[in-house]
Amino acid sequence: MKRRCATTWKYWPAGSMVRFSSAFECPRLGVRTVTALLLGCSLFLPLRVASCQSLMETEELFQKGEYDQVSEVAGKAIEDGQYGESWRLLKARADFARGRYVAALDTLEVANTRYSSSIRLRWLGMQVAKSSGVDELSSRWSNEISALVDRNPWSYTNAASRVTLGRYLFAAGADPRKVLELFFDRAKSSQPGFVDAYIAAGELALSKYDYGIAAEEFQKAAGFEPENADVLYGLARAFASSDSQKADLTIHKALEVNPRHLPSMLYIAETFIDGERYEMAEKWLDRASKVNPEHWNLWALRAVIAHLQADHDREGFCRRTALGWQPLQAKVDYQIGRKLSRHYRFADAVEYQRRSLTIDEDFLPAKTQLGQDLLRLGKNKEGWTLIKQVAKLDGFNVVTHNLLKLNQRLSQFTTLESNGIQVRMDAREAEIYGPQVVQLIEEAREVLCRKYIHELRTPVTIEIFPSQADFAIRTFGLPGGEGFLGVCFGNVITANSPASQAANPSNWQAVLWHEFCHVVTLQKTNNKMPRWLSEGISVYEELQRDAAWGDTLSAEYRVMILGADLTPVSQLSSAFLNPKSSNHLQFAYYESALVVEYLIAKYGQETLLRILIDLSVGIPVNESLQRYTGSLAALDAEFSDWIRDRTTRVGGDLDWAVPERIEVRPDEGVAPSPAEQAMTPAQALAWWNAHPNNYFALQMAAKLFISREEWDAAIPPLEQLIDHFPQERGSNSALRLLARVYRETGDEEQELKLLRQVVREQGNALDEVSRLIELEAEAEDWEGLAETARRGLAINPLRPVVQQALADAADHLNRPTDAIAAYRALLQLDPIDPAGMHYELAEQYVNLGKRKLGKRQVLLALEQAPRYRQALALLKQLADEEVFPPNPSLPNPVPPNPAPPNTTGGSRPAEDLLSDRKESR
Repeated sequence: MKRRCATTWKYWPAGSMVRFSSAFECPRLGVRTVTALLLGCSLFLPLRVASCQSLMETEELFQKGEYDQVSEVAGKAIEDGQYGESWRLLKARADFARGRYVAALDTLEVANTRYSSSIRLRWLGMQVAKSSGVDELSSRWSNEISALVDRNPWSYTNAASRVTLGRYLFAAGADPRKVLELFFDRAKSSQPGFVDAYIAAGELALSKYDYGIAAEEFQKAAGFEPENADVLYGLARAFASSDSQKADLTIHKALEVNPRHLPSMLYIAETFIDGERYEMAEKWLDRASKVNPEHWNLWALRAVIAHLQADHDREGFCRRTALGWQPLQAKVDYQIGRKLSRHYRFADAVEYQRRSLTIDEDFLPAKTQLGQDLLRLGKNKEGWTLIKQVAKLDGFNVVTHNLLKLNQRLSQFTTLESNGIQVRMDAREAEIYGPQVVQLIEEAREVLCRKYIHELRTPVTIEIFPSQADFAIRTFGLPGGEGFLGVCFGNVITANSPASQAANPSNWQAVLWHEFCHVVTLQKTNNKMPRWLSEGISVYEELQRDAAWGDTLSAEYRVMILGADLTPVSQLSSAFLNPKSSNHLQFAYYESALVVEYLIAKYGQETLLRILIDLSVGIPVNESLQRYTGSLAALDAEFSDWIRDRTTRVGGDLDWAVPERIEVRPDEGVAPSPAEQAMTPAQALAWWNAHPNNYFALQMAAKLFISREEWDAAIPPLEQLIDHFPQERGSNSALRLLARVYRETGDEEQELKLLRQVVREQGNALDEVSRLIELEAEAEDWEGLAETARRGLAINPLRPVVQQALADAADHLNRPTDAIAAYRALLQLDPIDPAGMHYELAEQYVNLGKRKLGKRQVLLALEQAPRYRQALALLKQLADEEVFPPNPSLPNPVPPNPAPPNTTGGSRPAEDLLSDRKESR
């Protein structure tokens, strides 16, 4: 049983020496005291080296990746009797980097005999011995470090020794914060330019998933040594979760500095694996093997590729090779499982993490990953138990800390269940639109399971978060992921609610339909789908359900398709890996849906189903595509011709030349600089006059006239855009812009016509929904109002004006079920007149014949406003009916002395409110 270290920190009065006393229970250490490491002063003992210039030059060669030359030069220096541990360290590091573990151990064993007080040699020896599978030697050197520091702590107060001891104690389980503050930070203070201290601090932060702190540390290190490959590699890892493009640039810079930097090569191979570009990943792994053919991670990543390609014999061989040097190292199975999890192979990933924990039950990274993967599989009880265990053992793990905080909030969610579907929502939101969520998911199950011939494996859990940060933590373990609306793991969907999306929420019905389609296709393929096909089918099915959902051809997409941004079908997953921009990522979704549409149109739905069946048994997607469509090269060419031809015919009457600048300034000012992406108004109008049929010129001119409130002038260019390219959505939609112009000019008839088209064709047009509600209510178009309200509820059911519109329309159309849903929702949205809402609900329940529910709502209304005359009359009517039940064949009796009809949609006469206020005083 391995145990963690128990550490006691003692602080003496100001001005005296700061002492660090650590009682380690871990048998690997045996350290009882480490005294005087942390002095009030900064004592620095320089290393003793011979031939300083030659040693520095050799260090530079090592930084450039000339490992063989370094090994040769350092070996010659050692043979010549050069004194100092640095030559031995250099030779051992060079041999270690090249995978010559036996040679590195030979050097270190001899060096440790000669330099009997060196902890740096022994710490490096521990790493080499572990990589060689010689755990006894690693333990011996660990014990020697403990004994050395116990005997003579004053010898280890220089920066290099502090960093070595900090790494040593952290690996043994010491408190990360104390290691950082009392070792790495003090090393920086004593020798500010000592880069290893910053690297060590950055690596510690990375191990705790604190990428922000890690980036800060590596950036500081880069300030001292911008050409250090280890620094650049660490910086790329810190950037990876938030800025993949920056990470990509940084990692390639590391390889420019050191073309043989093995960690950077493996990092790039991992990114290609994540992008399903296995051929490129293998090339980078082959390149890495020329540096160190024995490295465990190289073979672990090959095992991942073999698994993803369903080559299980090779997978087993690569795994055994990775474990060959270090059969007791849990990190091999952890790494394989971690990468499989990135590809949504959660069941397989779980098995690998269990293997890892069989080797080392205290290996916390595997335990953390296992907990997350179990949660993604919907196995909440075991998953949360593991997360709690890790958090208890490691209070500095950012992921488990975040997840535990989230679990407390999740415990307050409401669960709605229906036929194996579990919907977990904020309790208030569940009251407002929870039933609509369940209804939509039941429809999606019926439609999509029938279409894809799949029997759903339940339960399926859908969690909807009112906080974007909570969504990100549940989904990724860390805050971030602002571009994601929902994620499906197979049996579990996580989604942002409209409350988390500020003023411009996306259509939540489209999001849930999209994600539930993933449930069906991921289950059908056993989570063995490439990302492009999974996303493509889901976007395609959005559009099949409602043409206002999903992506349609925009001006930007048109330029990208007819330009150089179309990705071949055979490489489409790579479009999701490192997109040039967020627009390029969105275009990858759109193109994937077009590929699905093309496959169905040319080869039929049956062929798509056969491809999914092939994927379920492990056949790679490109191999399956070849089986049914011919060669991949032909498919790439045929799809490209098809989509380019179709796109050319849309808006073909317009000029699509893209100007150098496509934005317009609000005023003239000085002429724009070459780098500024904006024209002056005069330049924009001049360009329009010169290109009167150009799409971008028409857009610029219309927006310029609108900004100047020259409404009549804006109409011709907008009408021209609508005639030739009406499908543009968002802020560039000519339909939306012209509707605004007609509103400003007072032409409500034309405005109404355009708004109806916008709301019908654009699923996220919430502002237009609100305006259309206003116009249809004024026109008493109750059918139109009901339809508009339903479309508004699909975007944001938390907006009172939309719920009130549905209630008003339902009242006039005698649809009590819809009215009840709307009034119940309004009660959750902090209405000004809750008593009025309760009264309206009571009337609707009575209309449905549910008098007991109606009576309860009347009583709630009177609890809010005891002198509410209409409520009192309705209560009397209900009481009378309890004594003299009404004849069902006769209409409901009218209450005595009825109040004037309520025409304000749920509010009560002002005198009632005033009398209530007087009574309350």
